[in-house]
Amino acid sequence: MTARRDLVGAALLLAAVACTSTAPPASTASPEDTTWTLIRLGKAEVIVPDGTPRPTLTLKSQEQLAQGLGGCNRFSGSYELAGRSLRFGTLLTTRMACPRLETETAYMSALEATRSWSLFDGMLELLDADAQPLARFEASTASP
Repeated sequence: MTARRDLVGAALLLAAVACTSTAPPASTASPEDTTWTLIRLGKAEVIVPDGTPRPTLTLKSQEQLAQGLGGCNRFSGSYELAGRSLRFGTLLTTRMACPRLETETAYMSALEATRSWSLFDGMLELLDADAQPLARFEASTASP
């Protein structure tokens, strides 16, 4: 009976230690299958004129398809995601004539330079080869 009580006590102690561990839980979060809305490019906040849609990004895991809106033109193309590594293939865009394409041009350049990603506080950040931030997104209420 004492051996059984010791065994139960040891099991309870292990469970208590596991519950109070200070190690962060392993993250299973992924940037895929969420529509992301662009809020920063580099260190600059993205400001869009009234009535202009915000740039977006969606990574569709089933098709390995990246698609979104640059602010004026839609884009789509392939991507490769492995762990924290992220690279975009050739992104094809529509060619609509829009009055201001500076943000869209910078956004497409940021996607091209992306080498990794990070999720924190419900935001997605795309990083360059030196782990410097290229673009920051918040999750959109729109479906992917």
